[in-house]
Amino acid sequence: MTDKLEDEMVVQTDDGCVLYCRIVLLGPKRQRRWFVRHETGPEHVGPPDARTFMEITMKDLINDWWETTKAMGHSWRGPRSRG
Repeated sequence: MTDKLEDEMVVQTDDGCVLYCRIVLLGPKRQRRWFVRHETGPEHVGPPDARTFMEITMKDLINDWWETTKAMGHSWRGPRSRG
């Protein structure tokens, strides 16, 4: 179960991708996490919300997570059309 905490924010990453992000509470411990939706549709649970623990902007946090996710070989292909 998730609870939405904030309105969706838009982040344009250094490679030009557009990600729609919002904070949600996840799991029994209600951990604050970023929920990220790629401009083509795929969704992913992103990094923990670290804004209260260090001086880092939301854009930098999401961009660094995005670069790491891509480097690990995760694919962000959109939904396939059916013909």
